[in-house]
Amino acid sequence: MRTLDSSSQRLLQWVGCALVIGSLVACGGRASGGLQRIPTAAPTHLSGVNTPTPTIEITALPDGSPTALVTAPPAVALPDATGTTVSCEANTARVSLTDPAADMPSVVSRVAAGGDSVYVLIDGGLYSIPAVSLDAGVPKINPILVPGDLVAGRPAQELDDLVVDSRTRNVYVLDKVGHVFRWEPGSGQKSLAYRAAPREHEIDGLAFDFPAIAFDSSGQLALLDASHGALWTTQGTGTLELVNEARALIYGVDLTAANGKLLFVTRAGEIRTVTGKTGSGDWRDPGATGLALSLRTSDHLGIEMLVLVDGVRREITGMDPNTGQVLLRHVFTFPDMGLLRDAVFTNGRLYASADDALYVYPGPAGDTGSEACANVRAPSTPLLYGVDVLALTRGFVFPISEGTLPPWTRVYPGASRIYRLGIHHGVDIYRFNGPRGFGIGTPVLAMADGQVLKASIGYEEMTDDEFLAMLDEAERAGQTPPEILDRLEGKRVIIDHGNGITTVYAHLDSIAPGVVPGARVKAGQTIGTVGVTGTQAEGKPGAEAPHLHFEIWVGDWYLGYGISLRETMWWFAHIFPDVEGQ
Repeated sequence: MRTLDSSSQRLLQWVGCALVIGSLVACGGRASGGLQRIPTAAPTHLSGVNTPTPTIEITALPDGSPTALVTAPPAVALPDATGTTVSCEANTARVSLTDPAADMPSVVSRVAAGGDSVYVLIDGGLYSIPAVSLDAGVPKINPILVPGDLVAGRPAQELDDLVVDSRTRNVYVLDKVGHVFRWEPGSGQKSLAYRAAPREHEIDGLAFDFPAIAFDSSGQLALLDASHGALWTTQGTGTLELVNEARALIYGVDLTAANGKLLFVTRAGEIRTVTGKTGSGDWRDPGATGLALSLRTSDHLGIEMLVLVDGVRREITGMDPNTGQVLLRHVFTFPDMGLLRDAVFTNGRLYASADDALYVYPGPAGDTGSEACANVRAPSTPLLYGVDVLALTRGFVFPISEGTLPPWTRVYPGASRIYRLGIHHGVDIYRFNGPRGFGIGTPVLAMADGQVLKASIGYEEMTDDEFLAMLDEAERAGQTPPEILDRLEGKRVIIDHGNGITTVYAHLDSIAPGVVPGARVKAGQTIGTVGVTGTQAEGKPGAEAPHLHFEIWVGDWYLGYGISLRETMWWFAHIFPDVEGQ
């Protein structure tokens, strides 16, 4: 992704808003449409809250462009008597981070803050944005670490989580392979805080699955491991030390520290605490959350507060880490807003990520009033990669009759494939609830009507020596080369369904007669059978169980690219709503 050019016209429009004492008059109108009922919380008294007074100053943007009037960051509005503040087009700026030259909209996932900068993950890469440029609506996006960059001999791959050390302001990012990279803003130095390695770092033959990182109360970097239901801290670049084991951690989505302990949120939206070596404690039940995508800690109001992001409801809930009492709720009512992925309060503003944008509250107008959002439409069906994925995949047939979506994050797109130092692009289906066992020869079905793009006619079997040689080559490269990835998918069929949607069916034992490149297929048609081709079991029988690996692609990206595993699971569950097992 390239740095975006500044927009003088947009800047002048915002700067031209009438200046009044202590604030700027709101620019822009209200969203139209039907009334939206805003979720509310019981009124709460906030003690010890720090509310700085807004001021006006003149500054220059970091690139030296003409000086512009901006407000020094105003205090984020406190909740009203209902306990709720509301964001809409009248009081919140939506700042797109997509490169104008790109073919597809970007994916903005995680956001954090340190000093005068806002850090974001865009298309799996780490970027910094000076807050003053973001607040003015002309973001100066500076690349820090993007996929392919070499650090200590390891190429960074798609980045998945982001945290800033509040003591040093160093930035830590986790990639989907399992590496943790560190960037020091002062020196610009990049290094490996933890180097994931194949084979050596497995427990009972099961690789690590790290969906999140955070700093504990003592300043140690902690890693959430959903494979083993564990928390680890790093001891040097190649060693982990066990902190806690708890079954609930298998379902962990995000991790933070507050009130001297670690807390994590599960896929069901339940928040739990970790204090000892084993087990976890109840803290908040899951009933109040639609889709938990982020759990942070904030002190922006002068008191420590847990911040939970609900992607589906597009709302942020602030809670007392001691009692669980709701202190505030911030609701987004943009009618075209996608899933709300992350949020951070800093320097008097709220920055939240969704789609290809950051939402900045208060916006340039400085108006924090929720009354401006009285007449707004409810958010529509969320887009992904700029398209309505749910509409384009409506009616898709699950590729295994009576099959189920798996409950484990490690078999979804975006999971680590550390044995080859790569990232999984599909879903693995190992069993189903049918009358007989799942094995070689089970029919594989086309998910929708389409045209066959590729079919592995004339496939050559793979030996165990060839398989191991490819893993050695991947280890040397620090990633899975494309030609090796193709070979490891084994016998496969690729189907184009139109509208940019493509599906892949891999590890097949056989391909059905007539399924050749150029052939038309119908939804539910048998295109092949389940096998083990491309896996180690092809040359070493029994090394891996038979399963179907299937992928859904939207344009040039696999469904799961740039987003968290939890969000990926949500999309698959809504593409196949009648398939149990999620």
